[in-house]
Amino acid sequence: MRIWNLESIKGKSDILITVAVLTLSAVLILGLAGCGGSLTTLPDTPEIIEDIPPLDVEQIVNPDKDLFEGETLTIAESLFGFFTEPIAQLYMVENPGVKVEVINNYSYLERDGHFGNAIQEVSAQLMAGAGPVLIGADLLDYLDPRSRPYLTDWFQVMNADPDFSEEDWFMNVFHATALDGRLFAFPVSFSYEAVATNSTIPGLTEVMAGYDGITMQELLELHRDFPTDTPFNFEMQTHINRLIPYYIKDFVDIETGNVDLNNERFIELINYAQEIIETDRPDWGDIPTTRAGQTLISERYFFHFASPSNYCYNYFLNFEEDPLFTGLTPIIDSNGDLMIRTSSNSYILNALANPVQQALALDFIKFMMDPANRIGVGHVYMQPTNRTLLQFAIENDISIQLEYDDYFFSNAQWPLAGTPEEAVDDVVAKMTAFGEMPMQNRRSLPDQIAAVPDGVIAVALQQFQDGLVSAEQTAANLQNQVELVLMEMGVG
Repeated sequence: MRIWNLESIKGKSDILITVAVLTLSAVLILGLAGCGGSLTTLPDTPEIIEDIPPLDVEQIVNPDKDLFEGETLTIAESLFGFFTEPIAQLYMVENPGVKVEVINNYSYLERDGHFGNAIQEVSAQLMAGAGPVLIGADLLDYLDPRSRPYLTDWFQVMNADPDFSEEDWFMNVFHATALDGRLFAFPVSFSYEAVATNSTIPGLTEVMAGYDGITMQELLELHRDFPTDTPFNFEMQTHINRLIPYYIKDFVDIETGNVDLNNERFIELINYAQEIIETDRPDWGDIPTTRAGQTLISERYFFHFASPSNYCYNYFLNFEEDPLFTGLTPIIDSNGDLMIRTSSNSYILNALANPVQQALALDFIKFMMDPANRIGVGHVYMQPTNRTLLQFAIENDISIQLEYDDYFFSNAQWPLAGTPEEAVDDVVAKMTAFGEMPMQNRRSLPDQIAAVPDGVIAVALQQFQDGLVSAEQTAANLQNQVELVLMEMGVG
């Protein structure tokens, strides 16, 4: 059985290189096609199954691995199939007789980049007992109360497994994304936003230095009230459906069914968000990673939002010369909790799968999180929930990026103040500090209500931003629409 407290990286290089070569074409195709390609065909949907068997935890955490022989593990993916596929290939190399199928053929259900139709399809399959064993959480809404009976509580599995060690994980992520003490989606990684501040605006960095963390409302107020000689925009990636999700839990409570959107505070909030949105903002592209790009955004913006991805490591590092955007202040909620997201790289375990399939799924998750199985095939997106995998990911990324002069912290841009090894330590230490903060899940409402871009709130706000509806009418419409959706879900 694979252990949760991960093994040291050992001699797998030859196998990994072989797998990487064999799967390179598939990975490129998946990466370019997004959701194109398929390794299996979705089954027809039979009648809904309501008789859900109890969880056989002992069989899952201590399985007879001889039963894996001839078994198939199905994994539904939309955005991250190109990450999972090479890991699946390697798993089959090391586990002969096991088949892993990455279902990545949801493109026929995708409309303009939206996956609402795919979510409906997977939900119907799950409730009918025909769904995949592992399901990427962007393909199933675990916040919808109607889906929860069909989902396995990962905490039951983790707590029963003697090999699981909490010290190896950023446990606050798991607790922040749990519902009523149950973890329905296992987060492989998580993301958050922290604010880098324009150091060319006199006095602004000094003010930001007074915040250990800052709410989105405080940021908006600082932008509105802080005096500057010339106008500056808020942040280059700002749009209304990027700002409002930070507040939405203040107005809608999924547990009680309380909806309070038709009020002056919400109207004032969306009006101000509308005022600061640019109609001619530049494409994000590689702007934050180059000296010329930093100069451009320093002439236009108060802030730059950084996430724990390899495009934003520059804000976690120390340089010989300070870049134009400095500091890293986490965006928090009113309780001081770091606002996180996990849904893009989390896995749901089908409660209707048989115990052998569930045990196989657990074994695959452990395999996926082991750095020894990621040499040459990439790492997880955003910040890994496993501490050992975080160290591996940062070492891997920084060593690659230092080879290219067009990356932010190359000698052609901002030379590092220390050695590459010290740079790795800088990033790991700062990301670890974020990972140990108290947390709140920014995804607090079902997708039908809050998903961007096709939840009812996102659609209404986009219509408001486009000038089709007033703020007052938007608030009134949303009050009715959200109440109706919650009523359909049996909430309230």
